[in-house]
Amino acid sequence: MNDPRSKARPEGTRALTVTWAALVVLSLGSYFLAEGDGVGPAVVLVLVFVKLLLVLAIFMELARHGRSWLLPIGACLALVVGMIAVVFES
Repeated sequence: MNDPRSKARPEGTRALTVTWAALVVLSLGSYFLAEGDGVGPAVVLVLVFVKLLLVLAIFMELARHGRSWLLPIGACLALVVGMIAVVFES
């Protein structure tokens, strides 16, 4: 019952709030870029990849466990996003 992870951390709350705001801005940016005709899908997919990394690192707290978790999962996500980019470009 006395789990230290269950206590609210003020520094963690600020990081979550800043990350949430960044995700909102990136989502709005990707929406408006996708609706316009001037930008290809590759730019939108880069924004999607950045959003995925933010969620993994901050909300899923993989950044706290070092790069041993974040790098392999990020590499898998990069592979998936890259494959989607190839499909969109062809």
